[in-house]
This record gives sequence, structure tokens and C-alpha cells, in this order.
Amino acid sequence: MDKAVSDCVASVAIGAISGAVIGGVLGGNRGMGQGAAIGAVAGVGRCAILIEIAAAEDRAKVREAELAALQTDKSQTRSIRTRNGKSATVRTRVTPAPLPATKAEKPVQAPVAQSNTTPAAPQTSATAVASYAEELNSDYTACRFTELLIDMDGGTADAGKQKWCKGSQGDWEPVTG
Repeated sequence: MDKAVSDCVASVAIGAISGAVIGGVLGGNRGMGQGAAIGAVAGVGRCAILIEIAAAEDRAKVREAELAALQTDKSQTRSIRTRNGKSATVRTRVTPAPLPATKAEKPVQAPVAQSNTTPAAPQTSATAVASYAEELNSDYTACRFTELLIDMDGGTADAGKQKWCKGSQGDWEPVTG
């Protein structure tokens, strides 16, 4: 959701700049101001909702709704009240996601055992091989995507898609990739 808010602010700024350029080309200096206003307004609808729930306590309520849907593995709709007293509906769509190849999103180096003698080919201990294989396997037990839609004041904002994976202890973690 944080990414959606920052993308939103960027889209308003881009809309204002684009509108100013088009307005300037079509209407001179006066057109620049009007074009900027029109461009900014075009991006504000979706952003107004995301900005309204940008406060930490409101984001926590949205996250709670998202996690509730993850834990039941069912899409859910939940009503919340924002810090400013506005009503919002959080719709969380849950879909299956593939397990990542590794928990860490970086490649793992195969271990090579060291010995006092220099063999023709490097030797790898059985313990090192087992540890390497374990590290390659994900210790996530399940993964799901969530997609958030937030309805407020007659408008809808798409807060984006997030991949979540459940660790061996049962906690859901947001993951990339």
C-alpha cells in the first residue's frame, strides 16, 4: 500500500506537469495554469482515497483486513472508519501464488569443504551439501497474492497487488518476486 500512495503522488505531479505543457502549447501562459489544474485533478480521484488512509493507524486497519483474508484464504470485504471519521470499505482478493525458489531472493553459493591436502577436484562434505539443499528449498509453507481495492466517498482506489508467504512458524510475510 505504501508503494500505491507514492505512485499516486507521482501520478498527480506528472498529470499537473503534462497538463501545464499541453495547456501552454494550446493556450499560452494562461493555458499552462488551467492545464496543470486539469491534469492534477485527473489524478486526484484515486489518490484522494489513498491519501485519506495514509495515516499509520488507517494503514494498520487496512493491513489487518488484508491479513484476515490471507489467514482464511478467502477474499473478504471489511468496513473500517478512518482516523478522520470517514467510512471506507476494504476489499481484499486472495489468489494462489507460487512458492519462491529460496526464502532469500539472492542466489546461494554451493559450499566447498576445505582440507589439508589439495585434491584434484574440490570435495564437499555431506553436512555442507545438506545445508546447501536446505537453504535452496523455501521454508515457506504457502504463498498467496492479495489485491486491495478501497472504496470511499463514491470512489475506488486500487492499492495494488502484494505477494505474501507463510513461514514455518505460521506468520505471513510480504515478499518480492
